Amino acid sequence: IKYLLNKGYGVLRISHSKSKIFLFKNKFYREINTDLAINKKLQYYLIAKCRGFICNDSGPASMGPLFSKPVYCTNMHGTIIAAVSKKSLFIIKKIKLKKKLISYKKALDLEYFRGPHLCEKYTKKLGFELVNNNKSEILKGLKEFVNLIKKKVKQTSRQKKFKESLPDYIEFKHTQSNIADSFITSNSKFFLN
Repeated sequence: IKYLLNKGYGVLRISHSKSKIFLFKNKFYREINTDLAINKKLQYYLIAKCRGFICNDSGPASMGPLFSKPVYCTNMHGTIIAAVSKKSLFIIKKIKLKKKLISYKKALDLEYFRGPHLCEKYTKKLGFELVNNNKSEILKGLKEFVNLIKKKVKQTSRQKKFKESLPDYIEFKHTQSNIADSFITSNSKFFLN
C-alpha cells in the first residue's frame, strides 16, 4: 500500500469488521467495511471503475475478472485463479512437506493439487504445510504488476516454461495471466524439477 501511495496511486481497501484497520494519512487512501449493506453494493461499482485489483486467494478475488480488470493475486494456494487476463499476475504459496520446502514439481508429482489442497485438515494429516508470500515477494510482484498495466510486457521464457510444465488440470495453465517473473527468480529452488 505504501508503495502505491508513494507513486501517487489511489488505494481503496475492501475490509470487514474482523480486518485489521490500516491508518494512512493520505488523501488517496480509503477503506470500506463491507459489513455495511451499502458498502457490499458499493464495492462492485468501485471495482468496476478501478485500474487494477489486488487480492489474495479469497474474498472478493473473483470480482476482478467479473469486470475484466487486471488482477494481482497473492498467496494463491490452489489451481483456480482470479488473475486470468493478459494484464494479470499471481504469486503462489510455497509448500512444505514434513517441515521441508518442496518444489512445485514435487507437489505436482505427489498430486497435491488433485485434492489434498482443498481440505486443510487432510493436508496437515499428510504432512503438507503452506507458506505465505513474504513482503518482499509481494512488493516485487506488485512492481511487476504496475509495470504490466502501464506497458505492453511480453511473457518471459521463465513464465512460459512454468506454464508449459503444468498438467492440463491446473486451471491457470489455460489463462492469459502469468506467474510473476520476479517470484520465479526469487524462488528458483521452488521451480526446480
